[in-house]
Amino acid sequence: MAFQTKVFINTAGSLVYSFGIWLLTVFSTRFIGIEAAGELTLSMAISNVLFVLQSFAVYPIQVSDVSYNYSPVDYSITRIATSLPILAVYPLVSYFMGYSGSVSLEIFLFGLFKTCETLCNVMLGEEQRKDRLDLCGVSLVLKGIVTAVSFFIGAYIFKTLIPALLCLCVSNFALLILFDLPLFLNVVRPKGKFTAKNILSILRISGAAMIATLLPVFINALPRTILERYYGADILGYYGNISSPSLVLSALIPTIVSSFYSSYGQMRDDGDKKGIRSLWLKTMAGSSVLTFICMVGLFLFGKPFMAFIYTDDILPYMPYLYLSLLAMLLLALTTCCNAVLVTFRDNKTLSNAIILAFLVCLVISIPLVRTCGMLGAILSLSIPYMVQLIYQLTVITKKLNSNRPNK
Repeated sequence: MAFQTKVFINTAGSLVYSFGIWLLTVFSTRFIGIEAAGELTLSMAISNVLFVLQSFAVYPIQVSDVSYNYSPVDYSITRIATSLPILAVYPLVSYFMGYSGSVSLEIFLFGLFKTCETLCNVMLGEEQRKDRLDLCGVSLVLKGIVTAVSFFIGAYIFKTLIPALLCLCVSNFALLILFDLPLFLNVVRPKGKFTAKNILSILRISGAAMIATLLPVFINALPRTILERYYGADILGYYGNISSPSLVLSALIPTIVSSFYSSYGQMRDDGDKKGIRSLWLKTMAGSSVLTFICMVGLFLFGKPFMAFIYTDDILPYMPYLYLSLLAMLLLALTTCCNAVLVTFRDNKTLSNAIILAFLVCLVISIPLVRTCGMLGAILSLSIPYMVQLIYQLTVITKKLNSNRPNK
């Protein structure tokens, strides 16, 4: 099977999975209520932060390790060691943030669902290293369908969020055990023993990439939590609904970019800076074109579509949808740049760029959200990502123009 075909299948799988995640907000709004949608949005924001800690940004290091410096067993044990202990953090976060018992349970259950995702991702990473992106795509298709259907059943029957999230967790863990694990064992056939030295080495290498992945999630979560504090769960629910199409885009583009990590790794080993530049620019252009297509489609069909999905109550907030898409495009472009920096193992730039963006977000979020509401929340995303992108572009351009190999 041609590589382009495998990328297409993987991209289609990511699209189906992202669509399935988006449907959670639709079903919660339709069958449970806008307040439940707000609580779900809050659960997603907090869980996404802890999900990054669970993943520890090992995936891009893993799939670009085309020389197999570390074994599948090393990566698998690393993922287990980072993912399972973080589950204990969820109750602590809810306690210190003062959420009610029901909201705390909702946050924990969505975190359990994300834990299942991170355990599956390490298997998909090994399948990608085996040049089986098509299998990754098939797995994502199944997960998207199971996620949407199980949550729909729970929301439709019980009309409350907690049973719907329970259905979501049970179904995804069943899929992990009955499909993803057997496929991983059959295709990858992991052998050998792990060593503590290798685990620590993987964590050290991925540390900077983890910061570069974690802080954007904080940047996404911070305006949402501030919006909920000052305007309530209902407004956060509308914000979650109106920004959901952009979240699909922000999930889809990184998945497409991750398909090329192995190619980036091979070009790095070959000293092919020209190839890296060409692939980088193509991913940047492709992200921009995909966003433009989404904006045109939403301009033509967005109002009737969103009204049908979320009822007419969503229509006053439609102008924020296009601004949200632009914010997510900036995030997607920084992801394209991160791929190059990870390829060169430029941990310093990875860290500095996102720390700079996070500091900007920290300074501007509260005043912007308090005074401008949803618009302030979107600007609190856009401005930091713009700062980060400018910094990355400056460093990468200099790096690719350098005559020094892999520097």
